[in-house]
Amino acid sequence: MVEFGNFEICWENDQFKAKGLVASIREVVHKKDSFTRMKQERDTERNERLAKQSAERNASIEKRIRLDDIKNRLSALFTIDDKPHQRGKLYWSLC
Repeated sequence: MVEFGNFEICWENDQFKAKGLVASIREVVHKKDSFTRMKQERDTERNERLAKQSAERNASIEKRIRLDDIKNRLSALFTIDDKPHQRGKLYWSLC
């Protein structure tokens, strides 16, 4: 409808009315399309930002889990009092 340009099939009296109506519809459609494109851009940027935040959060959680595991294994070494050789081997396996 907005690409209609041939008004020769209309009556001569109605050609200008038809051109005006098509032009006004074209303006409304372009405004609506502009708002739709802006909303799509905002949604895309938001999704990218959320994905980045989620990746950072997951990396932080994985790092915390690794550090907690090392801390627990290191703490377990202090319970081994009677076997220093085994404690030394376990300590070097942490590194």
